[in-house]
Amino acid sequence: MKDTPELRFKGFTDAWVQRKLGEIAEFNPHSVLPDSAEQVKIGNFFRTLDDTITLYKRKLDGLKELKRGYLQQMFPQAGENVPRVRFAGFSEPWKQRKLGEVLTPFVGNAGVFPKGEQYDRSLLNHFICSSNNFETGSRIHEKDFGEITVITPSLNELNKIIRFFRNLDEQVASHQTRLDKIKQLKAIYLKKMFI
Repeated sequence: MKDTPELRFKGFTDAWVQRKLGEIAEFNPHSVLPDSAEQVKIGNFFRTLDDTITLYKRKLDGLKELKRGYLQQMFPQAGENVPRVRFAGFSEPWKQRKLGEVLTPFVGNAGVFPKGEQYDRSLLNHFICSSNNFETGSRIHEKDFGEITVITPSLNELNKIIRFFRNLDEQVASHQTRLDKIKQLKAIYLKKMFI
């Protein structure tokens, strides 16, 4: 068994020595501790909470990873006009359109609005930012915005994609809310279960 860690603070070179807790810490006889059976129950309770937190975190991470994967697969790659993954019944290539054909750009600081009822604003972020022919984070002048070319599916396919990602976003939000509530609950229990 090693008696020194691999990483040490500067100036400390002595070997570590195994000691009993009573040799390095003083026990306060006035400390209020539950009996051993209650200590076991408390330990099991918090272990269960920690396991639940881990489970929700894994589910949340899995959903976020799934969404990233679908965003990569359900939109055509650079130089292509057909995505790798599509809903059944859709096979026609996506068409290039200028954003000015489908969106009304910038009304004050309000952003963009769909032209007519055929396009849904909620997909704008997924759609434009996932398009490989548009750099996110770039500032675009209002007059140039309408000239940006993106590849778009048919209206029916677009609506299916919108519903699919909206559902996925709702699942992510629901799992995040549950995870946050369990973490808050644990913090409350830690505060209330100990003197």
